[in-house]
Amino acid sequence: MREFEAEIKNQLEKKIKICNNFDTKNANIEFSSCNIQCICTVLENKQDCEILSKFINSLDITERQIDEILCLNYRNFFKRELYHACQSILRSKAFLLFKKKKFTEMMQLIKRYYFDEAHHKTLQFLWYNALYELEAETRNRSSSELTSVDKFRIRKNSILPLNIWDGEPMNYFVKRKYINVLNEFYAKNRLF
Repeated sequence: MREFEAEIKNQLEKKIKICNNFDTKNANIEFSSCNIQCICTVLENKQDCEILSKFINSLDITERQIDEILCLNYRNFFKRELYHACQSILRSKAFLLFKKKKFTEMMQLIKRYYFDEAHHKTLQFLWYNALYELEAETRNRSSSELTSVDKFRIRKNSILPLNIWDGEPMNYFVKRKYINVLNEFYAKNRLF
């Protein structure tokens, strides 16, 4: 298993080296949809916005083309792969907009498209952190100065868009499954 992981890591490092040398005008490299997903994810995790931006621009895909792909019936394997690649591109674009502090544009992008469950956690994180940053700007403070109560109030007043909401019901803005875990722990570990 470790050999397999090392092989994947080596392939990704080679692809990242290719990305480092991107000339967006002369990029004659063709990537599979799986490659696109991997590269987007790796560059997001590295938080390398410059290379990620070059990579996305080199793909030369417009939002209209993305719209057409996402509207296709993706039951066909190849269409499904393209569908997932487009979602990775959109997630990466949202990430770049967040890093550039273009929060309203990022939120509009997220609201515009439906995302698979695999992307929900990342997009929810970006969404809430954008809300925190916007609130901090209105208060002329940094987002690190917001207390947990401030963040709770922000989450309470702004509901996640349905396209990135995981459907888990919430009580007091805590997911029900976590409340059940806390109740079980409390029942087992009562002091009195």
